[in-house]
Amino acid sequence: PKGCSDHNGQIMFELPLQQSGAIAAGLAFIGGRNNERQGKDQHFKFGGTREVVCDVIRIDDFVPPEAPVALMKCNIEGAELLALRGAARTVERHAPTIICEINPWFLEGFGIRLDELLAFFYDRGYKLFWYDDKARKLVARSSAEVIEDNYVFIHPSRANRFRPLLAAPF
Repeated sequence: PKGCSDHNGQIMFELPLQQSGAIAAGLAFIGGRNNERQGKDQHFKFGGTREVVCDVIRIDDFVPPEAPVALMKCNIEGAELLALRGAARTVERHAPTIICEINPWFLEGFGIRLDELLAFFYDRGYKLFWYDDKARKLVARSSAEVIEDNYVFIHPSRANRFRPLLAAPF
């Protein structure tokens, strides 16, 4: 049970509490967005929080270099770039497909701009795709088309695996 970041250590984060007192773990956060600041009501419909201390690791220090990495999933409420920076060597070595939730509002809570997150991928040759439910295909997206949603970043070295799912040639 560890979090992923750009450093090894410990962090404190907030677990939102439901009215019953049960935790709403899917809405845990460490960034500058919380229920005391004006924001998106859909993310913050809770009355209180509980502070939790968590160990964080750099993926590059945790995953052995020889371990094959084909897929990564990042959905950490705006801290995705921190985890990716801590996994840069792993990403460069294995070029895994990366599914990443992007929420510009949460990124702001970390002082991260959308173009910084996207540059992590583009600088390594990745292409950005979005899954179109109606077409049941992965559709290429530009940076300007990114809104709050999940995206798939595919490296050209893995493009053949996705050809049947791509709406247009890689």
